Amino acid sequence: MDVLSMIKNSLSVADGVNPITKHFRLVRQTSCAGPEMVWKIYDAVRLSDGKVLHFILFFDSLVIIPSRNG
Repeated sequence: MDVLSMIKNSLSVADGVNPITKHFRLVRQTSCAGPEMVWKIYDAVRLSDGKVLHFILFFDSLVIIPSRNG
């Protein structure tokens, strides 16, 4: 299962288990970037083989969109 399909499936989880945390263990947040620091970069470990990798997650709930009305 590729990472993009896991992220898509994480938006509508039927069994209450997030597919990302089911297959990976997020170790720690290493950095963040972008306006409002909405891109979070995590060290992670794939549970199946222990391979170390990095996750870049976008948190759209942190984005503030200014109103055009004023």
